[in-house]
Amino acid sequence: MRRNKLIIKIVAVIVFLIMSTIVCKIYFSDNTSLSYILEESDFSQTSPPNNLIAPGTIALVEEGKKGVLKIICPCENALGDSIRNYFIKSPSADINLFSQLEGDFSLDLSFMNKFTSESKSSIVKKITLKLSNVKILELPDDAVFKNIKYRSPYCTQAINKRLASGKRVTMIKRVIQADAEYIVDFEDRLSQSDTLNLMKNLALELTGGSSIKEKNIIIGKNLFWGVDDDIALGNLKPNELPSIGSKNRPRLTQINKAYKVEYEKVSHSVSPIKQPSAMSCWIATYTMMLSWKEQKNYKIEDVLDNLGEPWKSYYYDDTGLPAKAVKDFLLQTNLNFEPPASYTLESYINWLKETGPLWIISGDGLSSHAKLLVGIYGDNSGDISIFEFIDPETGKIQRMEMMKFISEYEKEVRFLNRVDSDIPYRIQIIHFK
Repeated sequence: MRRNKLIIKIVAVIVFLIMSTIVCKIYFSDNTSLSYILEESDFSQTSPPNNLIAPGTIALVEEGKKGVLKIICPCENALGDSIRNYFIKSPSADINLFSQLEGDFSLDLSFMNKFTSESKSSIVKKITLKLSNVKILELPDDAVFKNIKYRSPYCTQAINKRLASGKRVTMIKRVIQADAEYIVDFEDRLSQSDTLNLMKNLALELTGGSSIKEKNIIIGKNLFWGVDDDIALGNLKPNELPSIGSKNRPRLTQINKAYKVEYEKVSHSVSPIKQPSAMSCWIATYTMMLSWKEQKNYKIEDVLDNLGEPWKSYYYDDTGLPAKAVKDFLLQTNLNFEPPASYTLESYINWLKETGPLWIISGDGLSSHAKLLVGIYGDNSGDISIFEFIDPETGKIQRMEMMKFISEYEKEVRFLNRVDSDIPYRIQIIHFK
């Protein structure tokens, strides 16, 4: 009997040790997960990570089994073009958070089922995420009060529309920013073409469309992984004091929930090129398009050498591309165009999906400028859809509300109609066939 009791005790101890080990492993795993680390630091995780919901962004939050964060106005439209200059970086007190985040994380692969068959999703054995250059960016309250006077009328219109329909809006106050490197471990039986297609889908799903560094590595730069919001700042209006009862500064996002960021319709990763002279936006835009299509980094001069005359003279004499020569240029470069007209949001989305980046020309009757449309973000209503361009004048990304874009796009036509001109409307939308 004693022997049996001893055996029972030994077995109980062994079971306890085994269970303790399992529990400790689970606990350790939970404590080192990305979502847990963000939650402990009062940030709500965003999925996918992105670079659009910067501090100062106006958003609405929809709760449910899975939270959804919808962008109403990007920070520049909510608080002016220079608002990013007011961001402050994290203090040294956050060093512990940085050390936790700058490491490797294994991803749950269940999300892949929505864009791969079961057989293909099982071919991906593992995805490892490595974060680096982690920082916290925060927008001080006084910067909001100082810059809210620069809010665009389209942003105000979009906010008021959401408030009138009973939605609650908020402002992104802080974000965790980091670079990402995803290493994808494939089974050997996946073909090269299938691997490339799967990597493109993964890049879009994991980073919103960042670049593929190698056949199994995806790189994302300056992505936002977690957010903290402020309802009081979100409801602040130009030339008004905050509402009574806003002392507690509540938030809409919940720290124990990951939020799907619903804004991206389509986007393309294009390397920006700055035009080297005043009248060379046309060839800078075409060079960016060609570099994207052929996945090479072309220089403007190399592209012109292949094109020959008269295009080289237009560039080196810095005369710009004459309107009457546009069709000849498109014929030589095998580009297509859309007839002059006003188009719906869905038309732009479809062109981006089916043909790639769009060469957009706008003017005022006296001058014109070419930019490259590389992405559209937002919901299905045009008032909060964001058009993302590369402006060759600056060589940088430019974001614009759709309503503002339409106003700029139609400006030259309005001018010609006003002066009752017989000049034909110019081609404004150019893309690959």
